[in-house]
Amino acid sequence: MNPFPCGGYVESGRIKGMTTSSSQEHCLAALTRIRRVAGKPGDPYEIVFVNHAGLPIVPLSEWYRLRKGLGPASTRNTYLTCLMPYLSFLEEQACPWNAPPEQLRPVLIAFHRDRLGCQIHPRRDGAGVDIIPTRETPLRPSTLQVLRAALRDFYLVLKDAGLYAFTNPLSSVSSGNRPARSRIAVLLITLELEKRHMSSPGGALPRSSGTPRIRNGSPNSAESWPTCGKGCTPSSMQ
Repeated sequence: MNPFPCGGYVESGRIKGMTTSSSQEHCLAALTRIRRVAGKPGDPYEIVFVNHAGLPIVPLSEWYRLRKGLGPASTRNTYLTCLMPYLSFLEEQACPWNAPPEQLRPVLIAFHRDRLGCQIHPRRDGAGVDIIPTRETPLRPSTLQVLRAALRDFYLVLKDAGLYAFTNPLSSVSSGNRPARSRIAVLLITLELEKRHMSSPGGALPRSSGTPRIRNGSPNSAESWPTCGKGCTPSSMQ
């Protein structure tokens, strides 16, 4: 049985029992240095996300654009709030967002352990690990559940668009790779976003304001992750 089913998009950001929680939004916002830059009228990118150096974050900008037609805006904004800390962590670790699952899963575990203060417990059967929140975890268990859904959605959307070449890293099911097409597509998008960045006055990207709302709900004591794969240690990732 696949512990991380990846079929289909979530049509609503609401999970049973969820309520709006601004405190959880602020916790997530404190974990990222990503900024948002509003696009110009008629621009295919209504928002471009940039890092602390002002450089475009290609996968997040493209995911946000693609996700517009796949459900309500509330879902996209909820997932966005969860994804920004993860993308920031990837940059800090110098880990490519589109790396193979066996490279990403250790980083995902490290993200939950080092950034979110979770405990990592390998399963006795060796099939994966359990991620358990602690007193040091700034997010509620239900918010961690939403974060996992956002991560799964991020790779699902980009894979369906031909931008991620491998199996969804939150899935144990292999569906084949498409590395050549993915590399070319990402390169073209990167060049387009960089061109728009350079066309901004002085090459500077202004800081935007506002944070989307994230919903929070019924607790889940632990998150279960698939096995890390060859060369992966549970202490270094999810």
